[in-house]
Amino acid sequence: MNSDEYIMHLESTVAQLTAETLSLRTENEDLKRRLILYENPHTPQSKQMFRP
Repeated sequence: MNSDEYIMHLESTVAQLTAETLSLRTENEDLKRRLILYENPHTPQSKQMFRP
């Protein structure tokens, strides 16, 4: 493998990992928002709002 091929391989790996990181961050934020609905200590269970 010459240096140009190696650089292209590394660039594609970086692009793939960047896309995966963005996807995981988005999923993490979504899960945090959903968790707030279930673990709010100031809201009694009978008054919690659940999404339809």
